[in-house]
Formats: sequence, C-alpha cells, structure tokens
Amino acid sequence: MSTSRRRAARYRRQGGFVMLEALIAIGILGFTLVLVNANLASGWRARQRGEMEANAVAIASAKLIEAGVTSPLREGLATGYEDGYAWQIEVARHLAPQETTTRSRVPAWRLNVEVTWQEVGGAPRQRTVNFSTIKLGSGAP
Repeated sequence: MSTSRRRAARYRRQGGFVMLEALIAIGILGFTLVLVNANLASGWRARQRGEMEANAVAIASAKLIEAGVTSPLREGLATGYEDGYAWQIEVARHLAPQETTTRSRVPAWRLNVEVTWQEVGGAPRQRTVNFSTIKLGSGAP
C-alpha cells in the first residue's frame, strides 16, 4: 500500500473524531456564553439596586440634615416625593431618662426618616431605608 493511500485512510478515520470534537467545542462555547450572560445580567441588576439604594440614603441623609436648619423643629410628620422616592420624616420630643423629672434647657428631638421606592427589573418590589437620630436645638415657639 502506498504512502498516500495510508494517509488518506488515516484522515478518513480521524475525520469523524474531528467533527465530534468540533460539536463538543461548540456546545461548551454555547454553555459558557449562557453562563457569562447570566452573570452579566445579575451584575447589572445588583448595580442598579445599589445605585437606587445609594440615592435613597442620600435623600434620607439630606432630610436629616435639613431638619431644624431650613425650618424649626416641631413635632409631627412631613412627607414628600423626590425623583421617584417617597419620603417621610417624623419629629418627636425626646426625653432622656434624667429629663423625666426636670426639663433640660436645650430640647432634644428624635427624628425618624423613611425613604421608599419601587425596585425596577424582575418582579416589582417595594424597598425601604430607615434612619433615626437625635438632634439638639430649639423647637418652634
């Protein structure tokens, strides 16, 4: 048998294996692309959630800082809506344990801020952040 015939016979036997290897490689590539796409989508949603939560924290922080600066502190509830976020701030007189018998010269106020928004993507979910603090200062006359 000549050398060229032997080579041709060897290539014919290996031809099936090359085709099978190519199909397996395409399958692995397809599976890898599906996994990469799922991870990218998950990362994108996490980034959006983090950005929305950071915006909510910024709004809550601004409301706590503004309280008592732009207007005097007084007991009650204030609500509003800003850039897709609903917020409410509750102000109440805070009595420390030593104040139960005597009045302090500088009143303390307990402030609770709640910011709520709708999460985008996937099933709509309502998300909320809450912050509380105590501020010293004079209230409304």
